[in-house]
Amino acid sequence: MRGHFNTGPVSHFVTAGASIVRVDSMSAYTFACAFPTSLYDTPQVPYPATTLSAGNLADPGTTALNLMRSASVSDTLGLLNDRVLFTVGARYQELHTNTFDYTGKQTRAYNDSITTPLFGLVVKPWQNMAFFANRSEALAIGDSAPNTACLEPAACFFWPRDRATPHRRAV
Repeated sequence: MRGHFNTGPVSHFVTAGASIVRVDSMSAYTFACAFPTSLYDTPQVPYPATTLSAGNLADPGTTALNLMRSASVSDTLGLLNDRVLFTVGARYQELHTNTFDYTGKQTRAYNDSITTPLFGLVVKPWQNMAFFANRSEALAIGDSAPNTACLEPAACFFWPRDRATPHRRAV
């Protein structure tokens, strides 16, 4: 949704929006032994024996399910006949992601939400020239710590006998 109005010498361009994105990742694979071949003289060979596989190639299962929801509002204030534009707004985001192994068992769940500000400034000193700066943030799926990560902070530090400062122990 968009709207435009003026409050005295200041113009306003307001927006509100929302989105929902669902991504269902499906996967299955099979590996076979290599055999000699050439791109220029491709041989006809029978289907090789499978050495490793997971999932069902005819009906791959879900390996990751991501749901991203977002809602935002903003107001762009125009000053000096819209030669200076200042945008202020906020965005609410939700991120839900689940991963599954090839048997369908859930292996990881991540759920988070955040509301972040957004700012922008455009200065138009001449008709065909503009300078701008902006700031916005996004919520994204990050990497997970490996299974060997130290989960108890006290266990990750040791105190050397000859120093008074802690040192991180390699894990």
